Amino acid sequence: MAEWNPWQEMQRLRHDIDRAFEQVGWRNGGRNGRTFPTAFLPGRAARAYPLVNVSEDAHALYVTALAPGLEPTAIQLTVQDNRLTIAGEKQRVAAEMHPDAFHRSERAAGTFVRTVTLPIDVEP
Repeated sequence: MAEWNPWQEMQRLRHDIDRAFEQVGWRNGGRNGRTFPTAFLPGRAARAYPLVNVSEDAHALYVTALAPGLEPTAIQLTVQDNRLTIAGEKQRVAAEMHPDAFHRSERAAGTFVRTVTLPIDVEP
């Protein structure tokens, strides 16, 4: 029978917490030039936005992002090493729509930044 080691459990927990902070841009106790992802869905847990699929074949790497309601020109893409950053702003309502005219508004809006680690280094 294996012996329970509380120190080993604490080390595993610390590793998991460190990995979570690395994913949102905090490393070695300081900011790393990146920001926390926006909690883009109010009333729910923070969710990465836009949602992405990353795939590849023998010839290329493909990233498909789901960002409904945004024009492609409203999205900024940057690549550094093996990190793709997708940023932009999703407007709440069209300018001609008065906010008081809404009976229900469930579609989130605001700025977003999402950094995705790619499986290979790519050229911008």
